[in-house]
Amino acid sequence: MTSMELSIGFIFPVVLMIIGYWKEEVWLFYVASVGWLVTMAFLFNNYTSADFLYWIAWLLLGLSIVCATAQLWMNKGKPLPTQPEEETIEEIRENRSKKLAGLRGLAHRIKGKDY
Repeated sequence: MTSMELSIGFIFPVVLMIIGYWKEEVWLFYVASVGWLVTMAFLFNNYTSADFLYWIAWLLLGLSIVCATAQLWMNKGKPLPTQPEEETIEEIRENRSKKLAGLRGLAHRIKGKDY
């Protein structure tokens, strides 16, 4: 694995994480998580436990888990969505009559008759 491949493997997910945090887009963290996993796989395949980069691969696994759980910590204190309250029959009928009020006599108004 060349130094260029290593630098791409480290820089690409970091840039995605920065942009994802800045724009508050969780899907960028998911892509960064896959990027960390791919880089980790290359490091595990190309180095042995005697090499320093082998142990860095374990740290990349931790970064991958952090990015995969971005949905939990990117919430930033926003309230969770709640169930809308059910409308009563009277409210449903009232809303329906408001919608239909504009349609009553529409055919006569289109024809130009005033009823």
